[in-house]
Amino acid sequence: MSVTDHPSRPETTERSGARRRTGLAWGRVVLICGLLVASGLVRMWQDREVQSGLKRGREAVVPLRSVPLELGPWSGVDVQLDPEIARIPAADLIVTRRYTNRNTGVMIDVVLLFGPSFAVSLHAPTVCYPSAGFKVVEEPRERLVRVDRPGGTAVGLDGMAPERPPVRLLSAAYAKGEGATADLQEVYWTWWYDGAWTPYPGNKKRLDRVPSIIKVHTSRHAVRGERPDADDPNEALLRLLLAEVERLLPSHPPHAG
Repeated sequence: MSVTDHPSRPETTERSGARRRTGLAWGRVVLICGLLVASGLVRMWQDREVQSGLKRGREAVVPLRSVPLELGPWSGVDVQLDPEIARIPAADLIVTRRYTNRNTGVMIDVVLLFGPSFAVSLHAPTVCYPSAGFKVVEEPRERLVRVDRPGGTAVGLDGMAPERPPVRLLSAAYAKGEGATADLQEVYWTWWYDGAWTPYPGNKKRLDRVPSIIKVHTSRHAVRGERPDADDPNEALLRLLLAEVERLLPSHPPHAG
């Protein structure tokens, strides 16, 4: 009589298959967990680098107090302005001045701010003037001001010095009070951040990745019926003022991650 092997019992085969499937499933779980942990560690490292870059950028304060008090025909003095307009607790540096044109007697108030990008970006005249009791007389509109930058610009292929683009700002008019005694203010403002001047700082997500921002704000008492033109006193001062702020900027503005 021949002897033959007995076939494997079905339940034994099924248990073996189940164990293999369980082993594979646990292997996938371990792999996924490992990837999640690694991803989390990378994210933590990136966040730490971003925060470190933001901190370095905040420490590199632009010395706005070094902007000269004498700018062409303008003579300046440090003053205390309306705290609801000129103050912002989050700013690292606040400079408030009044410049007077020696030829015309026109006086212009200047506010220079340096600080964390998102917080300082919220300090816009469209917010702070109404909160100080002013009403909108002229809605904000974009203005272009050509800055009187110093010479030494590189010469282009055509032998001419390339012209730097004008600075974009917003201007608006606000009034407090009624009739002839109303305080009418013509206001200009713009921000320097991420390597350029802009009157539109952008959204919070973008601002949170730029360590610091500078705000330049000028205002003067105006007369009803006036319209900004090429001889506008705010623009005349800004041509000199913005050039001095640019001169104080680091060669390579700090960026975060």
